Amino acid sequence: RRAACQQLGKFASVIDYKHVMSEIVPSMSKLTKDAQDSVRLRTVENCVMVANLLKPEDREAKILPVIYALCKDKSWRVRYMVADKFPSLTEAAGEEKKNRLEMTNIFVQLLQDGEAEVRTAAAQKIAEVAKLAGEKLTTEKLMQPIESLAKDDSQYTRAALASVIMSLANCAPKQVVLEQLLPQFLQLLKDEDPEVRLKIISKLESVNNVIGVELLAQSLLPAVDDLARDKKWRIRLAILKYVPLLGRKLGASMFEKHLCQQCIDWLKDSVWQIRMVAAENLKDVAEIFEAKWTNTNLVPEVKALSEHKKPSYRMSAVYAINFLAQALGNDGVVKELMPLIETLSKDKVANIRFTLAKKLSHIAKFMDKSAVDEQIKPILVKMAQDSDKDVVYFAQESYGNILDPPKEVNGEENKS
Repeated sequence: RRAACQQLGKFASVIDYKHVMSEIVPSMSKLTKDAQDSVRLRTVENCVMVANLLKPEDREAKILPVIYALCKDKSWRVRYMVADKFPSLTEAAGEEKKNRLEMTNIFVQLLQDGEAEVRTAAAQKIAEVAKLAGEKLTTEKLMQPIESLAKDDSQYTRAALASVIMSLANCAPKQVVLEQLLPQFLQLLKDEDPEVRLKIISKLESVNNVIGVELLAQSLLPAVDDLARDKKWRIRLAILKYVPLLGRKLGASMFEKHLCQQCIDWLKDSVWQIRMVAAENLKDVAEIFEAKWTNTNLVPEVKALSEHKKPSYRMSAVYAINFLAQALGNDGVVKELMPLIETLSKDKVANIRFTLAKKLSHIAKFMDKSAVDEQIKPILVKMAQDSDKDVVYFAQESYGNILDPPKEVNGEENKS
């Protein structure tokens, strides 16, 4: 029965309409009552395929009862499948107002399902369903369930809602968004689970378009601060990746006040991967706020790291310089970064020296030839006489790469 059910929709697409109505639709309805939930699961996909074959006037009588039965199925797995496929089911049910109302009512039941897995699947589809339902039904039918989901016992359900909630802003009148949707957004932003807060921040583009930069800063920055200090390093890494977007949305003044120091603190993190991503972020931030801001706010902090007693901090400074060079170009490297490079080339830790040596050929790409000849090459010549053989090797390799840059392979530099 399961195998036959799996092919039912495809079979319906190649037979005449008369037999679809007389044979396929009754069979599909019967399959919703099958004893095996694995068979009933297949009926969900069949419902979409068969509905698309029916005339509009037949969909209400033949398809809606099937969807309703599946939504009430005793197996949560079947209800989960209905929730997951609900946008497709809604489209298949047709655009008639009565059908859209019925489908929205069915969807509300899924949002209020007794199983968290079903509520989670439905929550992930709210924005898609709301777009199909229209402003009126979204306002009248979906806002109340959304309020309940924002307080749901399941963190996964709350996270699913957080990932789509602000996409609903285009599906309801602005006044409704501000009065009913925004409070739920702010509540999720203060959620006890970091994954939920992170889902909200990952949709920052939509959020800013709705609530504006001032309210965004007031509500968002405390959550960012908490996530930046989360004990789970993967959470810290995840929020780090949104820093450039935060910079573009908040502007130079607000970023400097609230996030600039945190960008530097990430360079001191105990996890290597976070320090590397933090260093790369400096390039993006520098490109957003340009050279003058970067020289005032970032370069002095990197200089302090380059002189710090902890080797890991000084190593972070090497990577930060490497990325900042891309944003600052020749003038910035010569005026701001070369003193730091000089200092680090004489560092007492060999690993720091040879890492710098490896990066110098990359930094040289963003400098004028005369500056490279006068400042980068002499440093590499000195490092090629270092007491550590690895420093010597990488200094010679970088010098050779400057003289004869590696050829590009398929548009990408050969880094071997």
